[in-house]
Amino acid sequence: MKHIKRAAIFLRLVDSHDGLISLTNVALIVVLTKLAIAPAVGLTEIGGLFVALLSHQGKKIINGQSQDSVDDKIGELLKPVTDAATAAQTKIEEMQSTVSSLALKVGLSVKK
Repeated sequence: MKHIKRAAIFLRLVDSHDGLISLTNVALIVVLTKLAIAPAVGLTEIGGLFVALLSHQGKKIINGQSQDSVDDKIGELLKPVTDAATAAQTKIEEMQSTVSSLALKVGLSVKK
């Protein structure tokens, strides 16, 4: 099983970083094989090659970014949202405390 996995990684059938099937690489291999054995090349084959190469290059660009830089960018984008959520949570807790204290003054029991 280990040799099969290494062979699949070598042939680029699976991604080396996560071990899942690489559909873009498989599509590229299929299109290149079709072009190699086809007696005549038409517009459909060229279009298939273009789409396969485009998706392959897009994947290389996306996977080229380190996960840490992506996480940092996501953290920067979500910072205003997390700050607002923290402020809202604090305000809700203050309001619950106020309601509880008012209810105790009136003599009502408060369920949480």
